[in-house]
Amino acid sequence: MVIPDKYYVEWGDWAPFALLGTHDFCCLAHFRNASGYSVTVPADQLYLQTPPVYFFGAFLPKQISDLWKEQPGLKLIVLENLHPLKIVLRAQDNPDVDLTPYAPHDLAYP
Repeated sequence: MVIPDKYYVEWGDWAPFALLGTHDFCCLAHFRNASGYSVTVPADQLYLQTPPVYFFGAFLPKQISDLWKEQPGLKLIVLENLHPLKIVLRAQDNPDVDLTPYAPHDLAYP
């Protein structure tokens, strides 16, 4: 998961964490998550050596090139914009895939 630092301080009490793959939500669907918050293996056995900036397992956009150097096939969920919400799946050498869920205006984030 990649979150621009400006959104880390902007979202207040609301953040689309369940849509972004942060925390260990991926374990519920049996997906391997490179940025889960519960690192239980020795540091020399981590999936990635680039450490997440945020305690819940998210990286900054400036770390993307380092992540792809380590794992060229890594797919990243990127929070592109918070207002209006825009989430993309980014893979090296592939076009972005829009993951933004449909939410009727009256149910969307204020």
